[in-house]
Amino acid sequence: MLGTNDSKPHNWNAPEYERELAEFVEIYKNLPNCSAVYLLIPPAAFISKGKKEVAFKISDVVIEKEIVSTVQKIAKKMNAPLIDIFSATRDHPEYFPDGVHPNALGNEAIAETIYAVLGK
Repeated sequence: MLGTNDSKPHNWNAPEYERELAEFVEIYKNLPNCSAVYLLIPPAAFISKGKKEVAFKISDVVIEKEIVSTVQKIAKKMNAPLIDIFSATRDHPEYFPDGVHPNALGNEAIAETIYAVLGK
């Protein structure tokens, strides 16, 4: 589940993110006894009440408009199972008191989303 911190303006480089994510998957897939590498689309990010932007310079727009599709693309290209945390959190700002870090309800929703895929 990589991408939230990558979305910061001083970190974001779309081609580099895509290349490094693919390399990351390849490295882990080639480890001895690796049965699977799952990619997780990171959660949504929100502007907290009373703020003008998402905390910590996280870009909610980059996450939604670029990172989601890039992770989907790499998962398909690398034949890696995908877990979509973004879709599970996109309509739930109440899960993220500071707009970025999940509270207990957010952690539960994320865990349930992961379990729905891994528990099969």
